[in-house]
Amino acid sequence: MTPRGETNVEELATSTLHILAGQGYGRQQGMPDLDQGDPLFPAIRRPVETRDTEYKESQPLDVLKWKLVKSCMAMANLRGGGRLIIGVNQRSGALSPDGVHSENEPDYDQDDLLALVNRYARPPVTLTVRIVEDSGKRFIAIEVQEFERTPVMCGVPTPPEAGSDGLQVGNVPVRSRDRVATTRIADADLMAEVLEIAAEKRAAQIIATAQRIGLRAPEGAAAAFAAERDEFGDFNW
Repeated sequence: MTPRGETNVEELATSTLHILAGQGYGRQQGMPDLDQGDPLFPAIRRPVETRDTEYKESQPLDVLKWKLVKSCMAMANLRGGGRLIIGVNQRSGALSPDGVHSENEPDYDQDDLLALVNRYARPPVTLTVRIVEDSGKRFIAIEVQEFERTPVMCGVPTPPEAGSDGLQVGNVPVRSRDRVATTRIADADLMAEVLEIAAEKRAAQIIATAQRIGLRAPEGAAAAFAAERDEFGDFNW
């Protein structure tokens, strides 16, 4: 016991920590609210699931990891990429931006998530993890870039514990059109969409290489190609 009139530094420090913890200082403070010009602002304020935006309620990474692996691959195969926002409750019938529980936030380290997804993705997925705040609530945004050259597929099978979110070697996850969901390619339209993106990237690369080494298309080549293309009529994918 500390004699009367003296200050016990350890007791004072412990009391101060308890006060700060009760005021929320166990988490990063002073984070400004999302700017209204940030694409995440409307996605969080007025959540509507679309092909390029998927929501998950606050859960530990161990609970969501197989869904995230599958969805990150699918977003990478979407033109322009996409994002997953964690902290939006979907169990009440309507999407409710309730925020991420403080105990779940540390799970979503960018390097760890990259390592998890790319353990199964071939080629690797490029993603960034942002922790943002809006109206005093925190959200985790996983922003996934469109694939660079080759569509992303599963290169290593996920374990049985992945259940319905499991992937086998060769599966190509995509975002479906008829209903907003992550699925494996099962129809020609989705396959054509992914291949079209890949073909455009390959064509752009060939053109850039030709320009870099000084090659030029002969005059009239573009018009001749357009005329030949018109002879085939419209493609109905």
